[in-house]
Amino acid sequence: RNYVTARHRRGELETAETRFGFLANQVKGWDSEFERLKSFTGMDAKFEPGHPEIVDEITNRFNEKERANTSLLRYLHDQQAELTTFQDEQRKLHQQRHKLNELL
Repeated sequence: RNYVTARHRRGELETAETRFGFLANQVKGWDSEFERLKSFTGMDAKFEPGHPEIVDEITNRFNEKERANTSLLRYLHDQQAELTTFQDEQRKLHQQRHKLNELL
């Protein structure tokens, strides 16, 4: 009976150790992601448990950067569309010039 109890407790301990290892790995992953976001947003503050203000600040800065990126991508798209229009106009003008040169 003691053997069965000890074996059961050992199984529980192994499960707890596995779960702890998994959670510790998750914490490391989230910490590295948090550091990457801090770097991206230009934050210097360090997260301290019980003080979630930095998370809000990073979220706000990240959203600002995301809006800026979206705006720049929209501008780039507009510029590409305008360039395509100019290239089409230039091609048509070259064709007209060629036709006029043939008439002269």
